[in-house]
Amino acid sequence: MLMTLILNDIKKLLTRFQPSDVDEGRFKDSMLSLLESPEGTSRKQIIPGHFTASAFVLSPDQDSLLLIEHPTLKKLLQPGGHIEAQDMSIEAAARRELQEETGLIQLECIANLFDLDVHDIPANLKKQEDAHQHFDLRLLFRAQHEVLENREEHHAKWVHRSAIEKRVSDSSILRVLKKIET
Repeated sequence: MLMTLILNDIKKLLTRFQPSDVDEGRFKDSMLSLLESPEGTSRKQIIPGHFTASAFVLSPDQDSLLLIEHPTLKKLLQPGGHIEAQDMSIEAAARRELQEETGLIQLECIANLFDLDVHDIPANLKKQEDAHQHFDLRLLFRAQHEVLENREEHHAKWVHRSAIEKRVSDSSILRVLKKIET
């Protein structure tokens, strides 16, 4: 029942979403196709992959973006992760992941669906997971304070927006940065 709710939430968000470029248009089409799978939110579905939820978080003054050093991928990324059975919406999933990884709970949701990305996840032998894709639904938040608690082996940090291009090579984060600046 809850998975039906979240799949309906995803469909509603995707239907209204206007892609910013050709890549996002392809991601949206792929995500709409994935909605046809009843297991699209299950991390057990590896072909073609599954939905995930991420949170891009601006500092209270909106000058910095919250990024984490991902323990497995060894890159600076936005907080986020898998959708769980108890998540009632994509926003709830993104908030839960954000709290688990950084401790932040006081947030204002600025954009309920801000960005889309489909990206490859390498196999993880420790977790016995094959390589697969994440169909990432990304929301934009503003934090009410800058106090972070590093959790789940993540090292969260505020990175000034002017320094992101020097520290991050992920094209999807750079796309989000451009969206924030416009």
